[in-house]
Amino acid sequence: MVPIFLLQYPFSSFDRVETSVSLANINKDIIGFGNDTKSLLLSNSVAYIFDNALWGPSGPLDGTRFRLQLGMTHDIRYGNENYYSLIVDYRHYQRLLYTTSLAFRGSLYWNEGTTTRRYIAGGSWDLRGYPRFGLRGQKFWMTSVELRFPLIDRIALQLPFFGISFSGLRGALFFDAGSLWDKNYKETLGSVGFGFRFNLFNLMVFRYDIGKKIEGNFTRFQDGLFYQFFFGWDF
Repeated sequence: MVPIFLLQYPFSSFDRVETSVSLANINKDIIGFGNDTKSLLLSNSVAYIFDNALWGPSGPLDGTRFRLQLGMTHDIRYGNENYYSLIVDYRHYQRLLYTTSLAFRGSLYWNEGTTTRRYIAGGSWDLRGYPRFGLRGQKFWMTSVELRFPLIDRIALQLPFFGISFSGLRGALFFDAGSLWDKNYKETLGSVGFGFRFNLFNLMVFRYDIGKKIEGNFTRFQDGLFYQFFFGWDF
């Protein structure tokens, strides 16, 4: 059981400030190394959030989303973990036609301190082409540019007693770049490609991406192609 206190104060329909406090009892046992680390973590954060995005079948099509968050985590009992966190996430959507838009995302996630937690990335939601949740680091930056457009607006099957229709088969051209590291910067990762998005009954969006990774600090393209399937709304 982790007690969490959350307070939100809206300035308008589109922006708000929120703060949270949580307390967690952690017991880490690393099998094979004989290490048993205990922590009583008190986490505090404050964030400013702006969101006036207009959504389409697979995600936002117009508007802006922004989050600036500062956090502090302290081990108030044993002193094993103490670090601060910074999150800056900016997303802008420029509608070109009624259901076609150009989406941009720039994000920075930063942890600094003693025994800091690591962010995870990789897969259809951030750095496409890399193993899903296979990239880890205390610090993480990324940027994405995506052109979103319709492929098929509606498919209908009319039977004698009932009909079935599906909508929202969309396409996307994308470019991703970013990196994760702990103390020393490793390398810049990237990918470019094409994706399909399918909205199932406005409940879930299925995603299928095809493309090439950009390897060696943006010096060469991957041999062959990557294929990646996942689900979830566009960023």
